[in-house]
Amino acid sequence: MKEGMTVAIINAPADFATTLGELPEGVETHDRIEASDIHIIFATEAAVMEPLFHEAMAQIPAEGAIWVAWPKKSSGVETDMTEDTMRELFLPTGMVDNKVCAIDETWSGLRFVVRKENRASW
Repeated sequence: MKEGMTVAIINAPADFATTLGELPEGVETHDRIEASDIHIIFATEAAVMEPLFHEAMAQIPAEGAIWVAWPKKSSGVETDMTEDTMRELFLPTGMVDNKVCAIDETWSGLRFVVRKENRASW
């Protein structure tokens, strides 16, 4: 996140603000899918994640990003999602994953951005 960005945080766990920590100056956050530089979407089921991802795609600029977050296998939280599942669902959309991270002990995250060759027509 950079100064002045707008960030949509969807279905976040209660302690996510603490996990994020202090944000850069001027960053605005909200909890709905709307025009934003970054969307961070949490879900435990692919059937929930997939439509949210597609909604978010329509709301990001060509230089924007969508982070998808799902429970790690080791978390004990029931899920039908993995890193491979996220790629299978979202690579065909014209976006590409370029970062992966452990958000915390429970959640993994994968960042998708618009492919460079698709940005001009986004």
